[in-house]
Amino acid sequence: MRKFFCPLPNALCEFRSGPLDAHLHGYADLLCQQHYCNEAGWDKIQLVSELGRWLARKHVNIELLDEQHVAAFLGRRSRRMPRHSGDQATLTLLLKYLRQHHVIPARLVNTPLSPIDVIAQKYQRFLFDERGLGQNTVKAYIAIVRRFLSHCFPDGKAELDTLCAKHIAMFVLHDTILGINRRSG
Repeated sequence: MRKFFCPLPNALCEFRSGPLDAHLHGYADLLCQQHYCNEAGWDKIQLVSELGRWLARKHVNIELLDEQHVAAFLGRRSRRMPRHSGDQATLTLLLKYLRQHHVIPARLVNTPLSPIDVIAQKYQRFLFDERGLGQNTVKAYIAIVRRFLSHCFPDGKAELDTLCAKHIAMFVLHDTILGINRRSG
């Protein structure tokens, strides 16, 4: 049986570090509401904790946190450890959470979306409008598409015409191995 992520408040204490401390419980609650499995939830909390420590080292106030800081953090982090395909989506969800709670300013309208964001939005509209899928199903599909695109285009510059069957096979293998490692580790 699948165990959903729903940590006790004191279980999050070891992950508190930096300017994101005050928002860790709220973000964990959001992950609970979205029914993440236990392993994925803890992975996301770990990543947010790492971002908090990085922000503290860089002396970045939380009010200044934005997509550029997230990109810089992920770029720096990928130099010392392999990038996981869901990292960008995890931190995008964090930014959304912080904006909804008025911790950081709303994203500027003229801030360009990344190529992966554009593709995900178009695919989301297709799934809703053309396929008539429900919100939870679309969320699940979009999460997979974002992981796939992030895996194939770690620099964020998605060029769909360069993809072929081997990219799909490599992603499925990579995603499967990550899932096994998360369950066993």
